[in-house]
Amino acid sequence: RATWNGMRTLYFQVYDPEVANEFLQSILREKPATRPWDFEMKQDFKWTEAAHIFQLFPMANGADA
Repeated sequence: RATWNGMRTLYFQVYDPEVANEFLQSILREKPATRPWDFEMKQDFKWTEAAHIFQLFPMANGADA
């Protein structure tokens, strides 16, 4: 999770992106949002998109990460 300038970004690694996408789409369709939100899915096997977050906590591992 990263927060900057009032915007929060969450990074997740999912096993089945099709299932995750369908679930998130159903939330957007069915439930009124109290706050605006969206999502974006990218294939990133090496986690290069989130690398800057991991650099902030170089000692985190296991349950801490």
